Amino acid sequence: MEILVQVERAILQKDITSQSKVEVIRSPVVVLGHGRAGLAQKVQASQHHTWLEYGPSLERVRQANYDVRQVLTDMGTEVGIAD
Repeated sequence: MEILVQVERAILQKDITSQSKVEVIRSPVVVLGHGRAGLAQKVQASQHHTWLEYGPSLERVRQANYDVRQVLTDMGTEVGIAD
């Protein structure tokens, strides 16, 4: 099993032209089961975090992905999520 913790630092598009404001978003902790800690499962968990934070529509998820400016990782499989 593996524990996946996701923290986002986002600058919303509406804040880019004015004073930059970094928003820190801490997503719920996810436990990935045995054999479920690959890139595909981590991308799915990451998108589920985004869906929970921003809303269920495809447009809202796309908007959230546009707002994220930085992706940090421990250089494990998670490095592929940004791609």
